[in-house]
Amino acid sequence: MTMPEDLDFDTVRDNIKTDKELSVINSNTQLPELMTLSKLLNEFGKAVRTTIYNMLLLEFAQTKDRLREAFEEPAFVKTYSMVMKLKKALEDLKKKLGRKLRTATSQDENREKYRKDR
Repeated sequence: MTMPEDLDFDTVRDNIKTDKELSVINSNTQLPELMTLSKLLNEFGKAVRTTIYNMLLLEFAQTKDRLREAFEEPAFVKTYSMVMKLKKALEDLKKKLGRKLRTATSQDENREKYRKDR
């Protein structure tokens, strides 16, 4: 996996929209809470914490944030991930359907031209 060398809470804060609400787990109560990323980063940065928060997933691969561009999945994830396989299959299908659509459009245009020429 590749990631920025200077990765820390400030890097995350500078590169991801921090007003987005995330689901975190309050470890004291074991209950989920909604919290903005900004507040969560502030909580993580405190020297003394009264509550421990856990976040199961920070999914920024689907966002348009700069931090997404700084990370790359490990090679084995790209190779074996069902999500990656599905994504590739859908991209291949999109290309195939695009070719069929272009061919059909071209054939329709040729038929129309032939009709006009008659």
